Amino acid sequence: MAETGQDDQASGSIGIILTASALVLILASNLIDIGRFHTSLEKATAQQETTLVSTRKAEAQLDSLAKGVQALAAAGNPNARAIVDALARSGVQISAQGNSGAANPPTG
Repeated sequence: MAETGQDDQASGSIGIILTASALVLILASNLIDIGRFHTSLEKATAQQETTLVSTRKAEAQLDSLAKGVQALAAAGNPNARAIVDALARSGVQISAQGNSGAANPPTG
């Protein structure tokens, strides 16, 4: 009977060891998955940064163009005045300040 008790203890220890090993493997797998996900997020962020730089450059160019057209309209150029009026009818206002986003899209 003493032998059966030792077998129960050994099988209990083996069960605990197998459970702990399975838990460690699951956690390691999750860590690897998290690392891969983190890497893919970093790549996506870098791609968005490139797009953001291009967008800001285009926005600055449009801002400069809109201010130039507004200056021509203020100087009396009828074609520039027609463009500014058409933009105003579309809800686009050209601000005179030096802030970014001089051509403001309609809010509604």
